[in-house]
Amino acid sequence: MKRTLRVAVVAVLGCLVYSAQPAREARADVADTGRAIANWLPNLIVDVLDIVKLNVSVGEGHALDVRATRALDLGCSNYDVTRYGLNVSEGAVVDEAVEDCGVSVLGFVAGTRERDPHEIGLTLHVIRGGLEAAVNLRKALDAVTGIFFVDLEDDNRDFFE
Repeated sequence: MKRTLRVAVVAVLGCLVYSAQPAREARADVADTGRAIANWLPNLIVDVLDIVKLNVSVGEGHALDVRATRALDLGCSNYDVTRYGLNVSEGAVVDEAVEDCGVSVLGFVAGTRERDPHEIGLTLHVIRGGLEAAVNLRKALDAVTGIFFVDLEDDNRDFFE
């Protein structure tokens, strides 16, 4: 009788432990979903701010670069500058050295081009100062897909762990 009672108790405890496992996994899934929702808005804001690049540059060199993605991109640049402005993913202050000259038509490049192939923009630098304004189409697509929790650029962060 005692043996039967012990077997029954062990069996009941085993069933309880086994049935509690999916509950723990479900709680973990709920926690992961909650964290994804909590991080959604900050990441979406960063993705939207990433679309635009607007800055001034200070340093030596020259640049005239006009680009409409890699479909049409032409310019000649030789500078070593510090950029100040809106570059969310790179930071508000960025050191940049570029030496390129060439043209790109429909993705075919003649010369060297160090520009982001997804940007529409203008870079102008004369002697000691300049400016840059650009819109990045891939980053815009990343922001749109981010609305649906898809991180195209794989750049989202955990702000709340």
